[in-house]
Amino acid sequence: MEAMDAMTMEEFHAWAAEMDEYIASFENGSASHHGAVAPGGEHGPSVAQESELIAGPHGGHSVQDSYEPQDFPPNFDPSFGWYFNTPSNSQPIASSSTAPTPALPTTMNSPSAYGAPVPGNGSPAKYTRSQLVVEMPQYVRPPRGITITAEEILTFCPRWTICPEVARRFQSNGITIGMAVDTQLKAINRLGNVNEKQKAINRMKQDFAQGGRLFFSCLKWKKQIAIDHGQDDDLTANDWHTRDEHAIANGIGLDGKAPGPQKSQWVDIPLSRFFTNVPLANFPTGCGRGTMTVCLEAIHHYPAHMQDKLTTADWGWIVESIKQSGNGIALVAARPGQNLDQDFVERFKASN
Repeated sequence: MEAMDAMTMEEFHAWAAEMDEYIASFENGSASHHGAVAPGGEHGPSVAQESELIAGPHGGHSVQDSYEPQDFPPNFDPSFGWYFNTPSNSQPIASSSTAPTPALPTTMNSPSAYGAPVPGNGSPAKYTRSQLVVEMPQYVRPPRGITITAEEILTFCPRWTICPEVARRFQSNGITIGMAVDTQLKAINRLGNVNEKQKAINRMKQDFAQGGRLFFSCLKWKKQIAIDHGQDDDLTANDWHTRDEHAIANGIGLDGKAPGPQKSQWVDIPLSRFFTNVPLANFPTGCGRGTMTVCLEAIHHYPAHMQDKLTTADWGWIVESIKQSGNGIALVAARPGQNLDQDFVERFKASN
């Protein structure tokens, strides 16, 4: 995309009015996906659709790039070149290493996993048990093909620790329950809230233990099992699975009985929901600020009435837009041989 000059307020308001008119015509069907021109340029950036899962060896799965250029993301094209083209000192996104995963059933390739989007409820209240900490469906669709740092998981979606891969990753890389809880509560300015802290500790204990049992298919859990397995260098979400999928693969559930059919599904919600309770000043910085944070910073800068237009179904498009604009980030741990989780552990210990 070509660089654009910064807009004046008058130009911005005029552009926003054009955009409102464009959106209305788009939603009424008068603007086609491949013919309409949005304010800000013809068609906007090319779109990289999310990778598709294909069957892998031994019943597992792998990730296959299946990018088909489109003019617009699945839901709406904001064409915010004025933000995506801001100068950046960041480096292009680097490819992430992928660690082996346990063999899982072919249900991974069904629409109930990373297939057809499952709409989420627009109201956070439906998912609230701990209003400040949880406020998300259990399985919110993550971005794939990029590194997701521990700070990003704990700041924007601590619910992701319900995934056995995340529970195993954190424990293998030395992230403790205390580190995880303090990081997520600090992000929402509730570090001193005793009730919220206890709820977060209880949930994290359960996620670590049950996720570990499902990942390693064992009846009892000790953190040492994950530690003995060695560090986990796959910091992407490419191989995340639901608990149901692990139970089916293991042939036994957490209750010791044969698992039933898969019920859990990956859910799509507005991207703005990731920072409902997180002030911009508390977004991850330094080695904790990855491409996911850059994406959410972009959404945060959208006009308020447009922030809910993009959902987690559009991760592929917005990540590709960030990459094309040169704002993608390639993070590297401070010490050779370490991964970013281990770097986070050292930084946490040094500051607490």
